[in-house]
Amino acid sequence: MEYLSKYEKIQLQEYCYIYPNGGCAERLLKILREIYREVQFVGIDDKEEASSLERYAKEIRQSEKYVLLMGGDVYEELEEKCRKAGIQRLIDGREFVAYLLCKNILELSVGGGAKFELLDNRILHIYEDEWIKHYYYFYDLFTYYCSKIALEELRQCVLQYCQVTQNNLEKSGYSLELQKGIMFDFAPHTFEITSFILDDVKVAWYFGSMEYYSKYKDKVAKQSVLIAPWVIADYFINYEVTLRLSGGMPSLNQARRKVVGIGHSLAEAFALAPRNIKEKNLRQYVYYYFSPFSHYCAMDRESYNAFMKIFKENSLEIEVCKSGSPRLDHKIQLQSPPRSLVKQFLFIPRLMKAEELKEAILFLLNNNKKVMFRPHPALRNYVEYMESGDPYKILDEFKEYSNFSFDLSENLSYELLMESIVIADNSSVSYSTPLSVCKPVILYALPKKEFDLRIENFGVSFTNPKLHRVALDLETFKKVALQLELDLKTKGKQILEELKQYQKEEVYHLGESSKWIASFLENL
Repeated sequence: MEYLSKYEKIQLQEYCYIYPNGGCAERLLKILREIYREVQFVGIDDKEEASSLERYAKEIRQSEKYVLLMGGDVYEELEEKCRKAGIQRLIDGREFVAYLLCKNILELSVGGGAKFELLDNRILHIYEDEWIKHYYYFYDLFTYYCSKIALEELRQCVLQYCQVTQNNLEKSGYSLELQKGIMFDFAPHTFEITSFILDDVKVAWYFGSMEYYSKYKDKVAKQSVLIAPWVIADYFINYEVTLRLSGGMPSLNQARRKVVGIGHSLAEAFALAPRNIKEKNLRQYVYYYFSPFSHYCAMDRESYNAFMKIFKENSLEIEVCKSGSPRLDHKIQLQSPPRSLVKQFLFIPRLMKAEELKEAILFLLNNNKKVMFRPHPALRNYVEYMESGDPYKILDEFKEYSNFSFDLSENLSYELLMESIVIADNSSVSYSTPLSVCKPVILYALPKKEFDLRIENFGVSFTNPKLHRVALDLETFKKVALQLELDLKTKGKQILEELKQYQKEEVYHLGESSKWIASFLENL
């Protein structure tokens, strides 16, 4: 920890300032409060005059307290504003938190690494420590913004933690020696791939939690299983070929493996296109997200072209495979004839906040439309981690409307999607819905740094005119929503047929992607 050791002498006492308040800073502040329980963190927020830098500048200079710069894409601008205001005691809050993570994870290593258990001589369960969870939420966001040298030193500390754990595993008789065979991230659609794998090929499974494993354990009986926190799982995946459901994981295993990415979302190829952030930050994230892979799967021509552009522009030597999508095939298998195409409007936001959707929901309710709201599971997990309360509480006032309801079912059913006009933003349903039920979805997304549909990074657009109707503001949403409803009522059959034809022409190996991928993995 040579570079980050410069933060060893930093001592936060009584109080300090954080700039800005909210956004990226929330994740850093969560970790800081875990350590500095007696320290008060005073937020500087230029959106409010009473808490602005201009308001606090004199007080900060006189106090000689630290200001922790916690910005993401605007870090340099905030630093410059502080310098101009005569504030000198500045700390890179991102690197400082990386240092604190290093320190605490190294302490875990001294304590013996991760806790684990071996079950039935075939199941390795590695427990998640709270500091490893903190590392996940830090890594998930700050691979955009934290310096590469700080990220690398943090990775080395995590690597040491994993190595200590491996030593203890070997003492228990468990070997991480590289094996022939294929390890799959488990999901119902990846399980279908294995039905086409030859009997003499060893198959193993990765699960992100014991809860998820318990749900599907009967399907993987007698096969080797790894249950481990996602952010360190790469170290313990000891098969020559592995199929991963998501990018962005730290590269912790240097064994010569073929690491194939199949994507967590059908929208994965387009997810970086609308990020309205500095090019250097975007390119850094592309590197960390995709560099662990040797191959990446594309579901259709559009995603293939998008991946090719992204990898070429960022000098990543990753082979793009025209595989199709087992996830999409799995959804299509579940189809049944629709009873209605416009029974309700279904909101499934990932990025848009409830208060930003309130007026759109009210507009539909006042026009006697049935409305359902489905909380996104990713946000649910994040809120639980941040302990920030129910982000959808503001929508409770709509419960008095008989035609408003929440959809809290575990799985999003085909029937519900077919009977709904879906409103999404950067959620995976923005692509999975039109490609599975062959109905356009409404992309309702106020332009933000994280998701600005006016931006086309690397020459790639998130929107597809065949699949999406786009609204960047409330007034446009009102028009688009009513027009799509009218179109589905008057020419719904024609729309379905056109998208089915698009599906057949554009999606690779439609209905047979599992068979294709099985053969591809066997031949690597």
